[in-house]
Amino acid sequence: MGLEEVKNEIIDKANEKAESIISEGKKEAAKIIQEANEHAKEYRQKIKEEGEKTAANLEKLGIAAANNEAKRLELEMKKRLIMKAFEDAGERVVKADDSKRQDYLRKLIEKARKEIDVETVYCSKKDSKNINGFKCKETDIEGGIIAENKDGTVRIDYSFGTIIDNIKEKELHKIAEIIFQK
Repeated sequence: MGLEEVKNEIIDKANEKAESIISEGKKEAAKIIQEANEHAKEYRQKIKEEGEKTAANLEKLGIAAANNEAKRLELEMKKRLIMKAFEDAGERVVKADDSKRQDYLRKLIEKARKEIDVETVYCSKKDSKNINGFKCKETDIEGGIIAENKDGTVRIDYSFGTIIDNIKEKELHKIAEIIFQK
């Protein structure tokens, strides 16, 4: 075997080895690229699922917030309706005609007399003409009376405003149930 043949054989073996290395490198690169693509695909799927979960959670939170706001507004409206009902009731009592007001005053004085020995009756200027048999003093109330005993140590407030406030305090829950029965 001559030098030329040895040289060619070495070159051929080197070329084969190079081709083998290049082929292995291409296979390894293809495998790495395939794995990277699979990882990227898995990552994209995971991100998509997390995004969908996040969107669903945000939607649930938005719906819950909207429901809470709707309930808050509904309760506020119910509260306004109830307060308006008390306000209207107070106005009807205050704006009652003279004979009705006189009847209210008579009943309130009777009630006060059952609790204390009434000496003085405080009332509005409008009602003072309807108080008989007691010291009458005008005060700044829209209607009703404030009854006082002789020595001024006990007062009973039966003014219309106080009566309506007491009813509101004691009966608000029942009134709300009646008005808003479902």
